Amino acid sequence: ELAAQLTAALATRDEAGAIGVLETLAGLTEDVQRVRCVQGGAGVAVMDALASFASDVGVVRVGCRALYNLLKAVEVRVPLARDGAHTILTAAMRGHSNDEGVVRMACCALQNLAGVHDNLDLLVCDGVHSAVIAAAQNHRGDREVARLACWTLQNLANKQNNAAPLMREGAHTAAIEALRDHAKDLEVVLPACKVLQNLAWNNESQVQLLHDGAHRAVMVALQNHSCSVDVAQAACWVLSKLACAAGTRRRARCHHGGGTGPQWRC
Repeated sequence: ELAAQLTAALATRDEAGAIGVLETLAGLTEDVQRVRCVQGGAGVAVMDALASFASDVGVVRVGCRALYNLLKAVEVRVPLARDGAHTILTAAMRGHSNDEGVVRMACCALQNLAGVHDNLDLLVCDGVHSAVIAAAQNHRGDREVARLACWTLQNLANKQNNAAPLMREGAHTAAIEALRDHAKDLEVVLPACKVLQNLAWNNESQVQLLHDGAHRAVMVALQNHSCSVDVAQAACWVLSKLACAAGTRRRARCHHGGGTGPQWRC
């Protein structure tokens, strides 16, 4: 019923009617309702609304909020990704890059989509990481954007073959900047450390992480949040992996006559 109402509003360019239906979808409180609505076509209708009113920030804000709310139901995350929810959301972020309300809600929705392992290849292939990194840079200093961006990047990096494209676009730099800008804020520091943890699992990322100072950033996080087990665990994993990379480089230098010294072991 809600999908039909929204489709009818779009057909007549009824902005007020569309916003009313989107607000209803954004207010659903039960996963049963969310799944039923998506199965009835509401998810696709929301995407159509975001495309139809792409330049209207009021519609886009509530549309992103509606899509985020529908995506709270885990069962709909794969089908909505296949329908292109992520591309609509990244278009909204780029089209309204200076609007914190749009950026935050779009990041929330993308975080949910990236929370399903089966979606990760598709999301990275379609450049979700690039849009999220750009949002973090554009809103540097905004605590909520930093937190949401880091959780989304942490999810996207939760597959080793995604590390290379994320590193190329500067996901590690965004995480390091978040650690520096929000050094005392545990809710930003933890996901930022987890971004670096996931990236550091990929051997090919480790030298670049060392070069760009990831080890220094997580050491500061350890000092600032010494009572957080989660931060300690993530930071220590990063340091362990980067120590192995540093040891490998030193062994190579010694082997080629670059000097002698203690041999690192991983």
